[in-house]
Amino acid sequence: RAAGFNINVREVDNGLELYVPIEDTKRILRMLGLYEKFYGEPRKLPGIDEAIKVLSNFPIRKWHVHVGKERNSRGYEYEETCLLVSLGNSEAAAKLKEALTNMGIRVRKVVWGTVVICNPEDRELVMRALQSLTRQGNG
Repeated sequence: RAAGFNINVREVDNGLELYVPIEDTKRILRMLGLYEKFYGEPRKLPGIDEAIKVLSNFPIRKWHVHVGKERNSRGYEYEETCLLVSLGNSEAAAKLKEALTNMGIRVRKVVWGTVVICNPEDRELVMRALQSLTRQGNG
C-alpha cells in the first residue's frame, strides 16, 4: 500500500511494473481532475430515497459486505469488496436486479437468490439505503 492506494510493484526483465487496481486508478484520476477526460461524464446515481423505495418492495432476508481476494488475467492478486443482498429466492433476486438496474445501479450478478453489487459507488448507495430500512424496522 502506498499513500492509501493498493499498488503492486513487480520486477520484470526491463525494469519495474506497477499494477494499480481500477478503483484506485479512478480515485487518482479524480484527485488529479482527469477522471472525466478518461471516463466521460460521471453517471448520475439515483437518490437514497429512490433506492429505499425500491428496496422496501422486496423481501430482503439479510445483507452483508464480503471482501474477497481475486486474481486478474495478468496474475495480480487484489481484494474486491462486494455487497451481497440475500432474498432467498432467485425469482425475487432477479426482479430486484432488474429494478436496481433500471434506476441506474450496476449489479454484478445474481447467485442463488442473492444480488451481488461490487461497484463502489453503487455498493455504498445500496448499503446506506439498507441501513436506513433496517433502522426503520423494514429490514
